[in-house]
Amino acid sequence: MICPHCARDVEPGEGRCPECNGAISPPPQDHEGETELYSPGGVADPTDSTPPEDDDATLFAGESATVIETHATEGSGLQDEEDRPEDGTVLMDEDATQLMGEDATLLAGDSAPTPPKAKKDTGPLEAGQTFGDRYHIIKLLGLGGMGAVYQAWDTELEIVVAVKVIRPEAASDPKMAAELDQRFKRELLLAREVTHKNVVRIHDLGEMEGIKYITMSFIEGEDLSSIVKREGKLPISQALQVTRDVVSGLVAAHEAGVVHRDLKPANIMIGKEDSNAYIMDFGIARSASDVVKKVLPDGDAPAPATQTQVHGHTAAGAIVGTFEYMAPEQFRGEVADQRADLYTMGLILHDMLAGRRRSKSAHSAVAEVQKRTKESPPPLREVDPEIPEPLEQLVSHCLEPVPDNRFQTTGELEAALDLLDDDGTLKPIKRTLTWKLMATAATIVVALLAGTFWFARTRAPEEAPEPMSILVADFQNETGDQSFDGALEQALNIAMEGAGFISAYSRPSAQQVSEQLQAGSTLNENMARLVSRREGIDVVLVGQIEASGSGYRVSVQALDAAVDSEDSKPLAKASEKADDRDDVLAAVGRLAADLRRRLGDTDTESSRMAAAETFTAASLDAMRAYAQGQELASQGNFDEALGAYEEAVSLDPEFGRAYAGMGTVYGNLREQEKAEESYQKALQHLERMTERERYRTLGTYYLLVSRNYEKAIENYETLVELFPADGVAHSNLALAYLNNRQFDKAFRQGGIAVELDPNNFIKRINYAMYAMYAGEFEISMEESRKVMEQKPSFGYAHFTLARSAIGAGDLDTAREAYEQLDSEELIGAELAPLGQSDLALYLGDTKEAINILEASVGTGAEGPVAAAQLIVLAEAYLTLGEYEYAKQVAQRAIDMSSQESVLYPAARVLLAAGDVEAADKIAIDLENKLQSQTVSYARLIQGEIALRDNRLLPAVESLKDGWERYPSWFAHYLLGRAYLEAEHYPEALGEFESCLEREGEALDLFVVDGATSRYLAPVHYWLGRAREGLGSTVTARESFERYLSLRGEADPPDPLAEDAAQRLASLDLAKAS
Repeated sequence: MICPHCARDVEPGEGRCPECNGAISPPPQDHEGETELYSPGGVADPTDSTPPEDDDATLFAGESATVIETHATEGSGLQDEEDRPEDGTVLMDEDATQLMGEDATLLAGDSAPTPPKAKKDTGPLEAGQTFGDRYHIIKLLGLGGMGAVYQAWDTELEIVVAVKVIRPEAASDPKMAAELDQRFKRELLLAREVTHKNVVRIHDLGEMEGIKYITMSFIEGEDLSSIVKREGKLPISQALQVTRDVVSGLVAAHEAGVVHRDLKPANIMIGKEDSNAYIMDFGIARSASDVVKKVLPDGDAPAPATQTQVHGHTAAGAIVGTFEYMAPEQFRGEVADQRADLYTMGLILHDMLAGRRRSKSAHSAVAEVQKRTKESPPPLREVDPEIPEPLEQLVSHCLEPVPDNRFQTTGELEAALDLLDDDGTLKPIKRTLTWKLMATAATIVVALLAGTFWFARTRAPEEAPEPMSILVADFQNETGDQSFDGALEQALNIAMEGAGFISAYSRPSAQQVSEQLQAGSTLNENMARLVSRREGIDVVLVGQIEASGSGYRVSVQALDAAVDSEDSKPLAKASEKADDRDDVLAAVGRLAADLRRRLGDTDTESSRMAAAETFTAASLDAMRAYAQGQELASQGNFDEALGAYEEAVSLDPEFGRAYAGMGTVYGNLREQEKAEESYQKALQHLERMTERERYRTLGTYYLLVSRNYEKAIENYETLVELFPADGVAHSNLALAYLNNRQFDKAFRQGGIAVELDPNNFIKRINYAMYAMYAGEFEISMEESRKVMEQKPSFGYAHFTLARSAIGAGDLDTAREAYEQLDSEELIGAELAPLGQSDLALYLGDTKEAINILEASVGTGAEGPVAAAQLIVLAEAYLTLGEYEYAKQVAQRAIDMSSQESVLYPAARVLLAAGDVEAADKIAIDLENKLQSQTVSYARLIQGEIALRDNRLLPAVESLKDGWERYPSWFAHYLLGRAYLEAEHYPEALGEFESCLEREGEALDLFVVDGATSRYLAPVHYWLGRAREGLGSTVTARESFERYLSLRGEADPPDPLAEDAAQRLASLDLAKAS
């Protein structure tokens, strides 16, 4: 792959060129398509992707809960400092994107970069050319999107110089030209204020032949970045020498009132002959007097930091610098004084001594600096214990996240360096020091040795803007090209969610609401306002695209949804020019970055620009097909949605979001293998996703594929912290909590998701399910009924209502709900018999359960629900004592599904039917899956085998091991049985009470949208036995009576019920006597 900016060969898949930092084939973004989870039989519905707009899918809570996506944004971004070429020639600033290429950092090396083999670009000048009547161009040193640097002979001064020029095409825009001119003048004026041997001197500034230029001293040598990359960690003496040189130059700069603001190894030149360090490139430096004016506009009160974008270039008050070497206050957009340079110097010294990059653990430089605002790089002595402690403490003091806790001036740092010898240990303080210097030295020593480590501190989080919900209305397409329809709305929706406080309302959901309000209507501005008022959406985005010369003009207005259109003034406006059709998606990304800023986004300008250059799709046609897939999936038209997603990936084989959408649909259809296959393809294209999308995709991977719920929780907790208005993230975090058996947390997160999107019935039905699992049965029933009102055709709500009604003891409502579910064509045919047969066994009506299921399983249906039906049927035959039938049916279920929700209960049937070998084989199969929950169930099978053989100690040990690996309901139940058998009544009592405390979980023990209330009923009998053993006759009586109320009239008679009746009679007799 060839970089389009500097023509360097670039490895495939690189997001940015390691030479000039220019964007390589920026992919489009899709913030919305996350996925929530659909329930297995599930009807389709709004996926909840990122907040609203387009959602890939909404997942129902449950094991079936399929996956969702994720997005990540910065990864498309900037290269690490060491990713620069080793020849040390001129390199563009790392913060300079393709829009900021003029900000070149001069790093003159021994030789120019090896000429690329293809698409060679030498910039506006050629080697051998005479530039004006003064400079003779020797060779190109470095090239960027907006500028170039050359080695040249100055005929007037008769010396070799470096000439930095602006490409004429980059200055064609008058505003851009004025800004670049101002930037060059600032670099000249500020650099001339600094006269020091360790600061590269600026000679001249001017314009010749229509090209603006600046000249500076040419240093033959190599930049520090290349040296560190090649050598790894530097000897302490060499690292300290470089640091002393740089700090000495900074002292002069700071005393002259100049703050560099972009210090980094690439801006530090090491001379070939003298090994001295030289500071380069003051192109984004600021006068300290300007900083004072900025900080104290009225002489006493700090002013808020602002950010201003000027054609992609950072202007006064903007975030500037290179992410990997940026101080926390710069990243937050605050005013940076000399303490920011000190922080950066600490990072540079850290890297020279550690010999490795801090960003190795982060997926991008943006992620690394975000991490540094919250936690520190590893302490130096953890990386290399040989580093002296005083040197480590000096670095730590530089790297305090809070500026007030660092060295306050470069002079203080220079004095601290003077206290260290060349090996980094403290020198003895000589008596010849003056009292004043001794006092200073003592203060610094105390600071170095006080033991207050910078890495133990974290800054308080910044106050984020208030959450803002937006709805993107249909674009007004004035071009006549219908391919823009749907694609632009989708692209804008995704791009706007680059800000954490913005949540985009799902356009498919909005279209459904508009259809309710007015059949056949489109989502134009007026309808978008109506929908927004009904749904409580804050802002409507109204866009337009029109032809403009040979290209297009895209514009968007943000309107207050609560204000009538005739009285409405835009909250913000933005527009962008697209050179041609292929540039339209990029224009939407740039426009969105500007619009987010105008609406209150406090992210750095570089971050916004990086996000603007990350595209989810490579073409409008692919984006349009993806948008159609999103809409179809949200409507439950899964087959058609798959067709649209397949069209999207055929148009763009690297469209990761489309693969994720396919995976979500397959997951909702419970086609696990296809879901995993699609998801693996999505993971291969994470670099084409935004930050949200990456977190979502990874979260779904952990949740659905690897089933590492702790990692899923960690991932989604980070996502909701970064994007608190992301309803899908809250939904999927709730699901991760659910699968980790943290039901109360799932219930709370599900409530937050509903608050963020109250009209999304998928979120609401998930919330109803979480309420059920948490034992909040009345809330679950209420929310299920709300879903029925909102979506009468959504049969799954009846299934949730029925199970919650069982938990609430309202069996009439449960029966009625199952009957209504049976009338639903889509999922009723499978779920209704499953639920009805489970309820029959819960009440001891074994023959009724068999009658229900024999009709259903005789249809030849296959899949997870059919397998679950076979498990219920096998258990029913087992109850009747028909062991051979029970084993045959259990084996049919095993052949149909490899999920532990089938394998584990099948093993229990086989064991109870006397086939210990078959049960043990299932335990081995589960153990070999190497997942914590499957290994846990293997241990439970082994424990129950030991319990069957009356080997109580091995049984308890195995069951405890199973519980520690995965705290399932069955682990409590079987431990209670084992303790009861061992006559350890207190322990048995505790386990059975835990089962009842988790009564909601017992209604769907494997969280697979199943029905398992039948396992709950015997707990009352066994609890009565434990209470009886403890002599608690009153509570024992209550437990036996409760069991008899459920199975006292079982058909055929239940042996446990008969025993409970006898025990109850004995208790009555004992009471009477």
